[in-house]
Amino acid sequence: MPSLKLTETFLKSVDRPVLGTVRYWDSEIKGFVAHVQKTTTTLYYDRDNRRHLIGKFPTVRLERAREAARDLDYRMRRGYARHVTQSNPTIGEMMEQYCSRPTLRSEKYRQAVRHSVEIDLKWVQKRALDITPEMCRDIHHKLGKRGPVAANGILQSFNTVWNFARRMDRNLPESPGAGLEWFPEKRALNAPIRDLAAWKQAVDEIDNPVHRAAYMFALLTGLRRSEIENLEWDRVSDELYFPQTKAGREFWLPLTDAHHRILLSVRGLDARWVFPSYGKTGHIVCWDHKHVPGTLHSLRHTFATVAVEAGVPEEVVGRLLNHSSKTITGQRYVKPKLDFLRSAMQIAVDELQNRLQTDQLA
Repeated sequence: MPSLKLTETFLKSVDRPVLGTVRYWDSEIKGFVAHVQKTTTTLYYDRDNRRHLIGKFPTVRLERAREAARDLDYRMRRGYARHVTQSNPTIGEMMEQYCSRPTLRSEKYRQAVRHSVEIDLKWVQKRALDITPEMCRDIHHKLGKRGPVAANGILQSFNTVWNFARRMDRNLPESPGAGLEWFPEKRALNAPIRDLAAWKQAVDEIDNPVHRAAYMFALLTGLRRSEIENLEWDRVSDELYFPQTKAGREFWLPLTDAHHRILLSVRGLDARWVFPSYGKTGHIVCWDHKHVPGTLHSLRHTFATVAVEAGVPEEVVGRLLNHSSKTITGQRYVKPKLDFLRSAMQIAVDELQNRLQTDQLA
């Protein structure tokens, strides 16, 4: 790590590394350091494993930066500035903190997060304050060659890990990936089904009766694919019970007579799984049929759209879909009774059944 007096001339003409960071320590002010990367130069005061961000050069003039470093050096030596230091854990430590949460929705999701940080980003050993917005933009663009969905998902996992760590430690700054512009994804694949009568006709042509039942159950509940595939009989009564979902909490979904008729058609096929299969898992995992319009996730969009058009308030539809409320009131105080949600579910199911016979989704 080179040491010399930092000057504007030097920082403007310094050779930049292709990868990583080169630190140049000021020989006059102990702890004053410039982090030189491929496209940016960032100035810090770094002393006794406590780092304070001064700013980006040349946005912050070097003369001002040196004054700030001197002031921090004076206050840090006397214990006056401990409160302004920023935490600087490794990304690996932040990832472990996030992945150790008992409320993560599945082991598969935990493995996906680990893979994003360890394999795709390769940032496990990097310190939080070493990651810059420019680095996030560069690697997001690079990962874009693998496809927009993959690139967006990897950086979104990084933001999720960072934001959780920040909730635990308010001394962390905002995620450097917060300002990324996401690649457009082909979300039209998951658009609501426009002609439910034609969709129903295609589903009726499926040979496997378990698959037919699963499709209809997905449409009339709005459940996620994984929730349907892993549904067990001991969680079925007059409602469905999920001890843990994608939202990280338990969830009850009221059922109507239409739901129970579908469940009756598969009752007795397996002691454990509602929608069984002869595969290794014991339950269905591959039930995509190309001749059926839309995707499995588009059925969730269809349920939500039809429910709103039938007059169910959007907030109530969100409760049926187990979406997290965006308001403090919704998150902490509003706990609607299951009977209230049951009436909303009945409205949605009645409208869906009506459109399955004749209507098209407007």
